[in-house]
Amino acid sequence: MKKTLHLIFSIFLLLLVDSSLAAEKRKPKNPPLVVVVPVYQGHAIEWVERRAVLGPRQFVKVLNEEPGRVIDIQRFEGDQVQAGEVLARQDDGLVRAEWLKLKARREQVLAEWKRFQILRGEGMVSAEAYGQAKTQLKVAIAEERLLAKRLAYMTIISPLTGVVSERLVEEGDVAERYRHMFSIMDNSLLKARVAVEAEQLSYLSEKSPVKVYANTQSSSAHTAHISRIMPSLDEQTHQGMIEIELLPGFHHLRPGQLVRVSLGIESGSYPVIPQIALRRDDVGSYVYRLQANSRVERVAVTRGSYLDERIEIREGLKSGDKVVIRGFSGLKDGQQVKVVDGQP
Repeated sequence: MKKTLHLIFSIFLLLLVDSSLAAEKRKPKNPPLVVVVPVYQGHAIEWVERRAVLGPRQFVKVLNEEPGRVIDIQRFEGDQVQAGEVLARQDDGLVRAEWLKLKARREQVLAEWKRFQILRGEGMVSAEAYGQAKTQLKVAIAEERLLAKRLAYMTIISPLTGVVSERLVEEGDVAERYRHMFSIMDNSLLKARVAVEAEQLSYLSEKSPVKVYANTQSSSAHTAHISRIMPSLDEQTHQGMIEIELLPGFHHLRPGQLVRVSLGIESGSYPVIPQIALRRDDVGSYVYRLQANSRVERVAVTRGSYLDERIEIREGLKSGDKVVIRGFSGLKDGQQVKVVDGQP
């Protein structure tokens, strides 16, 4: 009797479990939650790579304007200098002596002219004699100023703020006029000139993206911008020339360094989506596009160029489509979904 009751109780429990499982199967599942964004029309970016050599913002050769023996060098290669700072001095003994002589001559002529002014007021000097005295004073002043200028040239100063990149004289050298003595460069900003094909030139502007890499293996890019587009083409290569400038933060880059320059050339207009919307498997690249009935469909796409966190789509989508960017876990083609707000 006890065995019979135990068997009946076990059968009853099994029936309850089966009915609960059947009810659970009949219970509708909630659709998965997804976040979607619209596809918009953007410009296709084609990255073109070129080689270029970096140069400083400004490079100046410092020449002497008066011949003389170098007696004092105050700055050397690598030294930072300010505009107007002394780089070197030349022996100015002879020029200074001539200047002092003309200065004394000018003072003598000035005193003579003042005497003529008094006599002119008393009517004791003719207009012709007075005019000659005035002219002699002007000549004396001009000659003194000329010698003062030559005297100032005996001190070699820096024409700009920067760093000394070359020193081409030694103390004791006798420098002829217009000798190249120093080179000063302003390396606070680096720039480079890049040759591009003529047909690509029309697609470039000062807003075009530019990236600079220190070498061919480097993946770290330095941001730059196009500062100037030359108006003419080279007659032999038929290429155009652009000038780029690196933005602040170009550590470890130096003038004269060979770099790799990537130019972003806008070549057309295509649908653009966030990169996180793009899926890949063994078949190829695809996205989940939201349909009007709140179902998603798998759409094969042909991707184009990357731009920051976005990617252009050459085939498969059009502007206005909505694609899934979140909620991919377990998502299948044709599945019913629930769209929620979210940030990409």
